[in-house]
Amino acid sequence: MNQQVNKIAVPGLRWSMGLVVLWQSFRELAHAIDAVHQHNHAIPLLLVRIILAGSEIVAVLLFLLPRSRTIGSYGLLIIFALAMGIHIAHGEWGILSLSVYAMAVLVSLANA
Repeated sequence: MNQQVNKIAVPGLRWSMGLVVLWQSFRELAHAIDAVHQHNHAIPLLLVRIILAGSEIVAVLLFLLPRSRTIGSYGLLIIFALAMGIHIAHGEWGILSLSVYAMAVLVSLANA
């Protein structure tokens, strides 16, 4: 790939994916906390959602910071794999976005 394009494309991919994941993580955390207050779901499942969303927020912030990009990348890959497993275990096959996010993390990690 052209070096000038690479200098723009990889950081652009990292930031756009990172901001999307950060936004979705905050939304998921807010929904899970709201469900706890409304007693809508089983508490253990809500705790898993809260822990995953909170961990994802920390990992994506680390991913976006230059000095901690590598640890954030590995954290996100682990979280995405766990989330895919949980979705599949519940019979939900809508994991395509998670696989795209994981590939974007791998591209960023390969070009770090």
